[in-house]
Amino acid sequence: MTHYYQICVNAPATKLFTYKSEHKLEIGMRVRVRFRNALKTGIVINETDAQELRALDHDVIKPISTVMDAKPLIREHSITVAQWIADHYCCTFSEALFSLVPSGLRTTKEDKMMPTLSRYTGKMTALSQEQSLVLQSMYNQHGYALKYLYGVAGSGKTELFVTLCEKKVAEGTQVLYLVPEIGLAAQLYPYLIQRIGNEHVVCYHSGLAQSKRLDAWKRFSDGDAMVMIGTRSAVGGNFLKPGYIIFDEEHDVSYKSDQKPRIHARDIAIKRAQLLDIPFVCGSATPSLEAWNYFRAQKHDLMILEKKYSGESPPKIIHQSLEHIKGVFSPALLTELDRSLKHNMQAILFVNRKGFANAFFCLSCGSAHTCAHCSVNMTYHATPSRLICYHCGYACDLPKNCHACGSVSLGIRGYGTHRVHSELSEVYPHARTEILDADCVDPSAILERFYKGTIDILVSTQIIAKGITIPRLNLVAILFLESFFSLPDFRAVERGHALLTQVMGRVGRIKDASFYDGSCEIQKDIQEKGVSRGNIVIQSFSQKNEYLEDIRTQDYRSILEKEINMRIQYQLPPIRSLCRILVRAKIRDKAVTVARQIADIVRDICHTCNDTAFVLGPNPCPIEKRASQYRIQVYLNAPHMQVTRRLLKQLLAVKEVGKIIKRRDVMVDFDLTPLSNL
Repeated sequence: MTHYYQICVNAPATKLFTYKSEHKLEIGMRVRVRFRNALKTGIVINETDAQELRALDHDVIKPISTVMDAKPLIREHSITVAQWIADHYCCTFSEALFSLVPSGLRTTKEDKMMPTLSRYTGKMTALSQEQSLVLQSMYNQHGYALKYLYGVAGSGKTELFVTLCEKKVAEGTQVLYLVPEIGLAAQLYPYLIQRIGNEHVVCYHSGLAQSKRLDAWKRFSDGDAMVMIGTRSAVGGNFLKPGYIIFDEEHDVSYKSDQKPRIHARDIAIKRAQLLDIPFVCGSATPSLEAWNYFRAQKHDLMILEKKYSGESPPKIIHQSLEHIKGVFSPALLTELDRSLKHNMQAILFVNRKGFANAFFCLSCGSAHTCAHCSVNMTYHATPSRLICYHCGYACDLPKNCHACGSVSLGIRGYGTHRVHSELSEVYPHARTEILDADCVDPSAILERFYKGTIDILVSTQIIAKGITIPRLNLVAILFLESFFSLPDFRAVERGHALLTQVMGRVGRIKDASFYDGSCEIQKDIQEKGVSRGNIVIQSFSQKNEYLEDIRTQDYRSILEKEINMRIQYQLPPIRSLCRILVRAKIRDKAVTVARQIADIVRDICHTCNDTAFVLGPNPCPIEKRASQYRIQVYLNAPHMQVTRRLLKQLLAVKEVGKIIKRRDVMVDFDLTPLSNL
């Protein structure tokens, strides 16, 4: 008997296609079908009765080439979620559905790589009274509910989430545990195994081989595994016995996809929890402004851990201006480094840039050497001596003279990790020092050595900022405070404070490391020698810095409230909705012309609808040229997301816009929840 199926094909298409098979298939199975003279992967969406196909010639309908699964890879629930994604993000159903399937089935740019470190002993620590009350509140929640766990760095949020997993598994329900980066998943995976059992836990992220990803997906889908820990790509994980969704480090931008469809895993996880009627909890020491703005109004859904698990007071913050200081090491920083080395403790020097120097410029006319394919300065590397663009990967030898005036008088400006390390080695030639940044060949090995205490001072970028506990770490230095707030983006202050709060939270976590091996001896050393449990040195180029007082108070809630007031004043998210329309082309005039056309059409739609929505631009992006493409952006500012979606759908329905989108010489991207305007 011939069966007819509606197939969602993984291809640029806005509808389902009918194929036939002599086999009885189930909804959610993967198949291979002939589509536009190529074999494509598709997913069975429903079966169609032959009588409904009277308008079609049955002989013309193509057969399904291959059935890929013995059992459905996804359930009907995921199809419902995909329909919601297509509507919510104004993308095609195919783009939405294939964003939920195992990433081995599609090519995608995903999670940031991060060094891994796992030193968990598997021993459960005794919870404080504050933690016990929060755990009880999370565990006693039944049915759909949104919860937020805000806790200062070192307050024990991870331990609560792991204990919650343990309790849900004991009652026979599954937990989807999401983290933003591969390294965090790799760290927590062995700890979850030790606490819950190897047979009950699977790990899912794009750093695994395709076969391992598919195996983890199927074990969770079949109910053989009770906990799936993973990154953004795991958000579609199929529950058999739905119990809970945990969304850790909620603020992290890695949860947002930078490719079509431009989804945010938080939105999808919440929708899944709603459809499955299970609780959803997210947590962070530095909540995103969007989450904080929502949960502060829902006070009964906001859980707060005010104290560090260790019970210690916050680390001491020492500020030093670099106004009249030559070089990168201030007297205050040298004093603290001396003390740290003397007592066999460890330190992190936190820098915001890789490489040796962030600009190679002419000493005569001041012109910096820019990338041939991007409108950015190239980063100078000393070993080997060359210039690199971190936006497109272009690299070249050092020029012999200035491209602008021809002068041979050239120099460098700014500090990267390598330049800081070079000067550090001169000041402390006998100290064991190392660099940890994204250029490292084996960052995990460096982190392992740092944990074991064979590195005294680590010069690092934000790769060290979260999820890592180093028992002997008692000093963190922020070398150039202004560099963390200098991006031309209205979210720069929020992001800068979040990053600094996270990295400063690595200090003084000796007792927090009690479920790591070897921490008891460290605590004994500290008590006997009277060593400080943690200091933070902050260096800035000026004595007075507008961000310094907020950092000194270590009151992140106050920082969030100030930012919300600023967003209210300037009518920016999360107070209003912002949609970014990005136009890219190799010829600048084409990008500008198309951006103007789209901006005019959107303005006409806003005027016709009599909305309070308005259009900003078109304007060049702060980085106008990237990878040989000119980039012009238009912003649609609307009172809320529903209005944004309605206006965007009207825009996409305009015939002229449809023609523009189909052009090959110009690319147009729509992002309903942009997290960057660079």
